[in-house]
Amino acid sequence: MTLEHDMLIKDRIFQQIYTNKKQHKESDIKINNLIYLSIKNIAMPKGRASKLVPKYVGPYKIIKAIPLTSNYELELPMELVKQ
Repeated sequence: MTLEHDMLIKDRIFQQIYTNKKQHKESDIKINNLIYLSIKNIAMPKGRASKLVPKYVGPYKIIKAIPLTSNYELELPMELVKQ
């Protein structure tokens, strides 16, 4: 191996360690907490223009939480629940 290759590997390892230190830990989200829901992947009911709807809706109550997999079940109003 060449010196340049070794330096590139060393720099990549340093960058990875630095990046991992700066990552935020997941918030302490528990059952009965109120949270806002992003509408990024939600089909809004008819009659609402998507550009006029806020980016987050809520707050909604958490009724089931599985923090290890970041899965949460919310108590949503009937207009947001698919039937």
